[in-house]
Amino acid sequence: TLTLVAPALPSPFPRREPLRLALFLTPGLGRLLFTRTRREPAEVQANAILDLCYADPSRIHPERRAEAAEEFRRRSALGHTRNAFLASLRGLVEASLHLGGRSLWRQSRRVSAPTLLVFGVRDVLVDVRVAPLAARAFRDNRGRAPRRRARRAARVPRGGRPRCSGDARPGGPTG
Repeated sequence: TLTLVAPALPSPFPRREPLRLALFLTPGLGRLLFTRTRREPAEVQANAILDLCYADPSRIHPERRAEAAEEFRRRSALGHTRNAFLASLRGLVEASLHLGGRSLWRQSRRVSAPTLLVFGVRDVLVDVRVAPLAARAFRDNRGRAPRRRARRAARVPRGGRPRCSGDARPGGPTG
């Protein structure tokens, strides 16, 4: 079986966050945005990412926030950070624009494994309105692999309700 959590399939529904991220690929503007965001403290940048990823960021333990900031600092010190970020973003945009046989939608129709699709209703990056389209695209998403909507979830379903799927404190199942 295959479980896809917030599958990043091209969406016909424009959303603010994905469009904002695409600005990083604009010649000139991307470099300016990257430089501007790099001036912010690691804690601010790490918290911005956590706010994007979790439905209720107030539930994230302060030690986890501190660890995220430290990891952000560590990765920012690597010489390839900017290039890796931009290459990943370009790859996502390019994959979203493929037509014909290389289209992600067409490729999803070729998946033969029973597939469970999980979407977060409050996800700001992957629009939950894509769920019915994805359910039709994946062949074996009927009966044995029903669709699920995590009502209080954002990007990471367990992040929205840590009491339901693990403890968000250090040493807990999600940590």
